[in-house]
Amino acid sequence: MIRNALIICGVILLVVLSIYTSGSSEPRADLAYVNPSGIHTLDPARMSWTQDFRVALNLWEGLTAWDPETLEPVGASAKFPPDISQDGLTYVFTIVEDARWSNGDPVCARDFVRGWRRGLEPGTATDYTFLLTDNIEGAADYVRWRRDAVGVLTALKRLRDGWEVSVDQARAIARSSVFRQLQATVGDELSSPSEDVESGESSDRAWVYFAEGMPGMRVDWGDLYDRAFQRHISEFDRRFEP
Repeated sequence: MIRNALIICGVILLVVLSIYTSGSSEPRADLAYVNPSGIHTLDPARMSWTQDFRVALNLWEGLTAWDPETLEPVGASAKFPPDISQDGLTYVFTIVEDARWSNGDPVCARDFVRGWRRGLEPGTATDYTFLLTDNIEGAADYVRWRRDAVGVLTALKRLRDGWEVSVDQARAIARSSVFRQLQATVGDELSSPSEDVESGESSDRAWVYFAEGMPGMRVDWGDLYDRAFQRHISEFDRRFEP
């Protein structure tokens, strides 16, 4: 009995030793990268965690970078320093000729414009949008316009699909150009909250009744949504242009 137990222990020890020696014989890694936890996202527009930024800085190169020793700004995908207007408000970056994507395609200015625009859009903007809205003229106005428009379109889509809307969504519709189309279609049915929509003096109860009654209005919400959506798309790029 003891003999069999010793044999089993010996076999287990040999297996453990073989696993250990086989692992130690592997070649040393060229790069060992340690991150404190898992990655939440590698979408640059949505990053807010330190571990995500660490990986991103090793994957992509921005217009500028930091000197690894002095931490002073240096050129990266663009020459440094940029050309700065006399009033200090306009910065012109020139992309370097050898800036390339991993597939060999040249890096262009529009790549950065697209990336920064994604950082402003309601569907992708997150914690660090203020870096753009606080420093780029017109960015805050664009974001405000987009968020208001998306709020109205979301409310219209809910009504189109037969869903109720919240008081905030009803207010968003009443403050938009869509409201005039509703008045032309429905008439007096919209009179109660609309009279004070600009001043904000109408009671909360009136807005609750208004929101609750919207799904039952004699309105083709699908047509209203389609027209509002097409109008928004037609303004989309124009509003973003400087």
